[in-house]
Amino acid sequence: MCCEMTVTKTRRFVVDSRSRVPGEEPDQYTVRLTYPLTGVSGISLVGSNVPFSSRTIGRGNDTIHVVYLDGATKSFVEAIMAHTDAADDAALETAVRDAMPADIAVARDDAGRFTFTRAVGPFALYGTGAVARLIGMNNHVPSALDGIRSRDAWGGIASEFDGAAHVAVAAYTPDRTQETYLLLTTSVGGSVESSEQAADGAMAVIGPGVVDVAHPVAAKPRTSEIHRMDIKITRPTGEPYDFAGRNHRLDFDIV
Repeated sequence: MCCEMTVTKTRRFVVDSRSRVPGEEPDQYTVRLTYPLTGVSGISLVGSNVPFSSRTIGRGNDTIHVVYLDGATKSFVEAIMAHTDAADDAALETAVRDAMPADIAVARDDAGRFTFTRAVGPFALYGTGAVARLIGMNNHVPSALDGIRSRDAWGGIASEFDGAAHVAVAAYTPDRTQETYLLLTTSVGGSVESSEQAADGAMAVIGPGVVDVAHPVAAKPRTSEIHRMDIKITRPTGEPYDFAGRNHRLDFDIV
C-alpha cells in the first residue's frame, strides 16, 4: 500500500454533577463510569453549563444559624433568608432582616457592615460557605461557639455587651464579588491531568456558562483506561467554588 490511514474515535463524555458519589460537594467530586473507557490518548473540555452567580441566595446557602447563649442554656434558631439576588445590596439587607428572629434587630454601620442587636442576653451567629461571606463573618468559629455544631460552621460572629445591649458586628462588608472565570482540574485513576495553556496548571478555564474558547483545554492522560474521573472546580484564587447546592454539567471529548 502507498499509505496508511488512521481512524481516531472521539467519544463524548458528559459529566452531570448530580451523578457524583453521594456525600460529595459539587466543587470537588468523583464520577464513576459504568463501563471503563479504553484506548484513551487525550481529553478535551468542549462545553459546560456552570452557574456563576455565587451570590444568589438559594437552596443550600439560605440559612443563618442563631445561637442564644443565655447562661448555661443554649438554644438554636435557623433564620431562613428569602431566595433572592444577593448582588442587589438592598435585597440582601431585606433578606437578612426579615430572616432574623424578632428579638434581634438588624442594621448597617458606617462601613456597611451588618450589625445585630439583642436587648437581653448574648448570642452568636454562624453560617457555612457563601452564607458567611454574604454576611461578612470571620472565617473562623468564635470561642462562644466552641463545640456547637462546629463541624458545619465556616465562619461566625459573637455578640458583646456594650453597656446597653448585646451587639454582634460582622468583620467586613458583604462579599458579593462575581467571579469572571473558574479553574477546572481533573484526574483519572489518581493522576492529575493539566494543560500548559490553561491558567495555574488547571486543565481548563471556564467562563460564565460556557468554556472560554480562548484557552486550549486538551490534556493527555497518564493512563489509557478510565474507570472514574475526579473533578475539582476552584475560584481564581484557588479557593473552593461554593455552588450553594446548585449543579452543573461538563462536556468532554475523549479520544
